[in-house]
Amino acid sequence: MMSSIIGGFTAGDNPNTSLAAFIQMWKDTLASSDFTAGCPIVAAALGGTEAPLAPAVAAEVFDDWTNLLVEQLVRTGVDESAARSLAMTAVCAVEGAAVVAISSRSVRPLDDIGVHLAELVSFHLNGSHR
Repeated sequence: MMSSIIGGFTAGDNPNTSLAAFIQMWKDTLASSDFTAGCPIVAAALGGTEAPLAPAVAAEVFDDWTNLLVEQLVRTGVDESAARSLAMTAVCAVEGAAVVAISSRSVRPLDDIGVHLAELVSFHLNGSHR
């Protein structure tokens, strides 16, 4: 289900808009659940003791999300190698910020990474790193 949502976000031509939508989705989810909703994929990644195959399944899902963003970044002009690293950075930052947001009962971690991911993506989109 989440892969479909992320696929919808990344169907457009603006990776910053996609990331902002993903971050906003998390903020809305956390606010509406009083910070009790979590990511089942993160839970699966951490649940290897109880379910030994769960981390491998989680890895596949994280790869899927990363690949969706890689495709969009490449489509918008980012070098594939940089796009892969940037997409992984984004997925890790958003998922990590969601965990910190839950524990701190604040969306600030998501706001903070949103600002800096937008800067990082813009840097790559503008070719400033070349």
